[in-house]
Amino acid sequence: MQQKSTIAALIVAGGSSERLGAKIAKPYIPIAGKPLLRWSLDLFGICPSVDSIMVAIREDDLEEFRKVAAGTKAQYCIGGATRQESVRLGLEALAKNAPDYVLIHDAARPNVQQADVEKLITQLKSERNYGVSLARKVTDTIHRQNNAVSELEAVERQGLWAAETPQGFSFDLILEAHRNAGPEQFTDDIGLAGSSGMGIKFMESRSDNFKITYSYDLERFEAMHNKFIPRTGYGYDVHPLISGKGMMLGGIRIMHDKSLQGHSDADVVLHALTDALLGTCGAGDIGTHFPPSDDQWKNAASEIFIKKALELVAEKNGSVGNVDITILAEEPKIAPYRIMMQNNIAKMLGIANDNVNIKATTNEKMGFIGRGEGIAAHAVATVLYKG
Repeated sequence: MQQKSTIAALIVAGGSSERLGAKIAKPYIPIAGKPLLRWSLDLFGICPSVDSIMVAIREDDLEEFRKVAAGTKAQYCIGGATRQESVRLGLEALAKNAPDYVLIHDAARPNVQQADVEKLITQLKSERNYGVSLARKVTDTIHRQNNAVSELEAVERQGLWAAETPQGFSFDLILEAHRNAGPEQFTDDIGLAGSSGMGIKFMESRSDNFKITYSYDLERFEAMHNKFIPRTGYGYDVHPLISGKGMMLGGIRIMHDKSLQGHSDADVVLHALTDALLGTCGAGDIGTHFPPSDDQWKNAASEIFIKKALELVAEKNGSVGNVDITILAEEPKIAPYRIMMQNNIAKMLGIANDNVNIKATTNEKMGFIGRGEGIAAHAVATVLYKG
């Protein structure tokens, strides 16, 4: 059986905010609800093909980075005085547990889309000896102005590409290229890779994968991401109680003399929430994606189902707003675990704790729940989709 190839994302986040006129470093400027860097961390965090994230930062920004990266799988290294040096140091940090491929991305491009990243990865794997970059064909008329105001030189557009990020490479090849680079400073990694003799291919991206450089770029990004359409999904799940040694509810292990019976870990809370999330984007229900007839889901942790639902939401440019969950149970008592569930689900969804609400009630001794034969959960999720 062929071993799965590993992919790391290396985010360059050492930029200043001089041209933006801001008082804090560019990667930590709040934009459309979260710091600029967090947009890239969240994007690569939900890409199923990306196994690890390394961020090259300035040493002075370490405390701020730790706040912004909290709850993600990102690691960091201290970058250098130039972008090129920061990339090399990031690659050296990754070399300790070298991936097969690396995607090098500028934190200043927060609007890259998951679909483009996944397509780039597919092409990269089929073109192992090439560097592959997201890019945009140049369609504007380009002039080069010489010293005199009237001396204009028209630049032929044929074959011109405006390079973007991420740029993908076989890890060993780009590491070698950086280690062998001379004194010339390149503004991106395909330039450096091309100078070393590596072949380069471009993949056309969405036209809005622009770079945040000036204040009007911030305004443009804010305007794009503030146009959201709220969609609401509802989920319900129920499982019988049997003799056992505890159960999973909301991703939290609860010790008890009974367990919930089910094909997976039978977490009714996460199952109901999965269905609610799927409902916001018309993606069917949990059984569609994780049929109980499939043995690979036997005893599976329900957080897997949440992650899949979040991937489907992200593919349609959705962002979770808030969730509201009601648990119906005579036992166990939910109150001692409510805050732990709330915090755990917020972490799974990447939202603030107070955007998750969990309530519990009994069924007043009525029906199968009232007789202590099972537990049920209702969930409502609101997701904001880009209009």
